[in-house]
Order: sequence, then C-alpha cells, then structure tokens
Amino acid sequence: IMNEHTATALAYGIYRTNDFDPEKPLVVAFCSIGHALFSVSIVEFVRGKLNVLCERSDLVGGRDMDECLMREFAARFKKKTGADPLTSKKAAFKLEDAIGKTKKILSANNEAGISVECLMEDEDFASNITRADFEE
Repeated sequence: IMNEHTATALAYGIYRTNDFDPEKPLVVAFCSIGHALFSVSIVEFVRGKLNVLCERSDLVGGRDMDECLMREFAARFKKKTGADPLTSKKAAFKLEDAIGKTKKILSANNEAGISVECLMEDEDFASNITRADFEE
C-alpha cells in the first residue's frame, strides 16, 4: 500500500523516465486540496528512481473555503435585509449550493458572482466577489 502522492509521483515518473537526467535530480511538488485536507509532497526524480523528500498535510480544505464564503455572503445579505440566512437551514442550503458554483468560477476567473432567488423572507440575493478579496 502506498499513499496518494507517492502513487501520483510514480505514475508521473513512469511516463517521463527518459526525460530525467541520471546525474541531475528533478524536484517536483505534488499538491492536493480536498474537501477537508490539503497535502503536499516534494519528490526528487533521477532516471530510474524517485525519492520522496517531504510530505505534509493540514486539516484545511474546500469546506473551509466554503465556510468563509458563507460567512461573507451571509453578512452581506444580513446588512442588506436584516435577516441572517445562517439561522434558516433552507436558506443556508440555498446559499451553500450557490457558493459551490461561485467557488468553481472563482478558481478560473478573477471575479465571480452569486445569485440566489428567494434566499430568505422572499428576498433575492446577488453579489460579486473578487479572487483577491477571497484570498484575504
């Protein structure tokens, strides 16, 4: 049994074995961010072998990004309407669904919008966020 990054590194190395210099190592970072975990491995390749130099992980992932966006957009909605969508399960689910789409758009663009009809108390919600604001 091997961990995910070692398997990825092995697959990477198998198909590029002729690209590696037998004398000069090539160092590659393999990163993965999942729902709840971020991990990275630093791997050194020379022709015919690989050496895992370092592996680290942290309990931070996509769900933490979703939570940050939820708090931000809920605060904006509350400022506009006085109602807090996080106090209603239905409104929170609607907001969470829209945030998932917004996060995907934001991963490839500098700005993304969010729009939810009848988020709470018959109030629609629309807003934008830039990648720079999200990264803060």
